Amino acid sequence: MNLTLFCCTDSNGFWELLTQIKASLAQTPQHTHDFTTITHPPDLFIMRRLIALVVLALLSTPLWAAQCSTTVEANDAMRFNKSTIVVPKDCKTFSVTLKDTGTMSREAMGHNWVLSHTGDEGAILSSGMAAGLADNFVKPNDPQVIAHTKLIGGGASDTTTFSVAKLKAGKVYAFFCTCPGHAALMHGTLSLGS
Repeated sequence: MNLTLFCCTDSNGFWELLTQIKASLAQTPQHTHDFTTITHPPDLFIMRRLIALVVLALLSTPLWAAQCSTTVEANDAMRFNKSTIVVPKDCKTFSVTLKDTGTMSREAMGHNWVLSHTGDEGAILSSGMAAGLADNFVKPNDPQVIAHTKLIGGGASDTTTFSVAKLKAGKVYAFFCTCPGHAALMHGTLSLGS
């Protein structure tokens, strides 16, 4: 049996490799003796199986890795498409990409994504309003803000990345849009996974 080893970069390659392994197992010579099935594959055949399994394990490692990013969509109806985000505890950093699926300009219907302790939301909204459009409705260097994107308009996107070490297990954080009046509809919670 000739097992082809290759680098599978998509799910089709993965399933093809599994199919080859299954086919090779089905072709293993078997001998029956006293109601016992004994398999005697040659040493080379065993080595090929082991190599295939090692390659498969190495190539599928990204499938086991924690998902350390998410995308949140905002729209002209002042809504986020997600109301909860759970950050895997295995992540060192976490990235949030805000994508505005609307069509209105930044000045007319801009959105941002701001993360803070739940109790700090009101103060951040007040200071953000004072900071104004030029500062993305976020007070510059506000220590209450854990992370934030820029204020974006329709069709645009922006990404923020923050250290997961800033999050505490068992605590619920708030995310919201600080554009004046938006937080009433555009808010959600973020927590650290267990």
